Amino acid sequence: MITYRLADLAVGLCHKYPPRPTALLAYKTDEEPRLICKVSEEEINRLTGELIALRQSSAPAPDPGYSETLALYLSLAEQLPFYDGFLLHASFLTIDGEGVAILAPSGVGKSTLTKNLYTLLPGRLRILNGDKPLVRRSEQGFLGYGTPFCGKEGWYEKASAEIKRLVFLRRAESDTVTPMGRAEAFPRLYEAVYLPKDPAVLSRLPALLSDLLNTVTCYDAALTKGESAAACVYQALSRKENPL
Repeated sequence: MITYRLADLAVGLCHKYPPRPTALLAYKTDEEPRLICKVSEEEINRLTGELIALRQSSAPAPDPGYSETLALYLSLAEQLPFYDGFLLHASFLTIDGEGVAILAPSGVGKSTLTKNLYTLLPGRLRILNGDKPLVRRSEQGFLGYGTPFCGKEGWYEKASAEIKRLVFLRRAESDTVTPMGRAEAFPRLYEAVYLPKDPAVLSRLPALLSDLLNTVTCYDAALTKGESAAACVYQALSRKENPL
C-alpha cells in the first residue's frame, strides 16, 4: 500500500502493479491513511475492457498498472461523499486565481473550450485538472483539486482552488452564455458527478451538491466549436456584476 494526499485526505491505495501514471507518486505522504482503497483483479480486468472499448483499434492496450490505479481512484470516489467530497467530470481551471469548472458530457468540447481559453488568456489561466478533478468542502468553501487523472491531454497541477463558477457547456449554432438558477443547474451538475454504487453513500450527494450550488454562480453556455466561444465565455464571466 502507498499513501497519497488527495483532496487534502491521506488515502491508502493498495497496489498490486506499479502505480500509473507515475506522476501520482508526487502525491505520496508519510501520514497515516484516513481511508484505504482496494480493488479485485476482476475489477481491474473489467475496467481494462472498458478502456479498450473507448480507444481506437490501433491503440495499445492500457498498462495494467494504469487500469488498477484508475480503479483505485474510482474506489476513492465511492467513499468520498462520507468526507464531504465527490469526483466531478469537468475541466477545472483558474482565471486570475478564481476557480471555474467547465462541465459537459464526453465529446461535447470541454477540452476544446479549455484550450481556447488558455490561448485567449496567456499567463492568466491555469488548468488544475482537464477531466476528473476531486471536489471537497472546506472551511474556505468547496475546493477543486488537481490529480494526474485528468484526461488524454494530461492537463493537471498539484494544486487546489475554491470553485466560484460552473459553466455548463452544450453545443449550439451561435455563442450564448447566460446565468442559470440553482434549480436548473442541479440536474446538470448531478449528471456530471461520479455516482457511488452504495445507496447509503449516494444518498449524501444531493445535499452536498445543493450546498455547492449555494456558493457558486452557474452559466448555461450554448456554444459553437469556434474560437469565438472562448471569448463569449470570458465576457460572461467578467461582467461587472460578477468580476473576475
